[in-house]
Amino acid sequence: MTETIGSIKQGIEFIIQEDVKSEKHGNNVFWEQGDFFFNNQKRQATVTDVKYVAANLLIVAHRAAAKLYLVELKDQSFSIIDTLLLDTAKYSLNPKKRYGYRRFFHPDLIALHDNTVYISEYTKRCCIVEVIGNRLVYKKTIDLGNTPFHGCFSDNTHAMFGSVKDGCITTLNHHNHKVDKINAHLEPKQRIKTIGVEDDFWVLSIDKLSGKHTEIGSTADCWVKLYRRDKNNLEVLDTLSLPYGQIDGHKFYNHHHFITMHDGNNQCGVIMILKIIANKLSIVKRVACESFPHGIDIMNEQLIYTSYANSSIILHSLNELIET
Repeated sequence: MTETIGSIKQGIEFIIQEDVKSEKHGNNVFWEQGDFFFNNQKRQATVTDVKYVAANLLIVAHRAAAKLYLVELKDQSFSIIDTLLLDTAKYSLNPKKRYGYRRFFHPDLIALHDNTVYISEYTKRCCIVEVIGNRLVYKKTIDLGNTPFHGCFSDNTHAMFGSVKDGCITTLNHHNHKVDKINAHLEPKQRIKTIGVEDDFWVLSIDKLSGKHTEIGSTADCWVKLYRRDKNNLEVLDTLSLPYGQIDGHKFYNHHHFITMHDGNNQCGVIMILKIIANKLSIVKRVACESFPHGIDIMNEQLIYTSYANSSIILHSLNELIET
């Protein structure tokens, strides 16, 4: 990976503080996975995604705390107006789900369809929440299959979840929750980290770990792949290779693909901007940002992303980033 090209001016940052236990303690949420390592750097699973519900309303996910927040943006400042603890035992009649890891749903990425929020967890589960007025309302948690999912995306008909094991995208119909699969034909152990769609093109971010995420020295190679869909198969048109990188977020906006990643070579966060030109992926620029960026969204020329390292969301004018 070449050197990053530029840096963003300091954005407006909102830090979400949560005291999450690292082991079981009464009925409180605990985070049993501990720190994650990448190329000798470590971070915790804090704020993983942010999405615009409206121009002044954001939904934010905190993985370790198993929480969603509804955040109001007003006069370039943030305030939390509602919080939802994703305690599946509260809504389940199955006593086996009342204890241990499965009690709480730990959100990873989120996707919106109208007022419905679909959430991946890096398990085979999906959680569905609705935004009603200024409230977050839990709907259900469902199993989607036999593999864990990370990538999360929604179009007008389906929510989509990228597998980290079988090289497939699982689709969930918005109306009847029918499940189907789209095959991306990946190599063993490659993970679908993000999903993006532009007209007839599909853009997937793929990676493959070297070592365990919880061990010092863990690294990953990653790729952005350009596809066209043929029924339930994706056919590769182009591949962009990014050694020692970890991609986590993706937003398509105004003919550009904005991708968050951590650059293991330069040991910094990066927002990478891509464009599709003549059936090829072209890097417009790479811009340094806060460490371990994850979720990202854009509305009304305002870009916002999350940082694992800072447990925060950071807001920027899109023009500032483009003109850097």
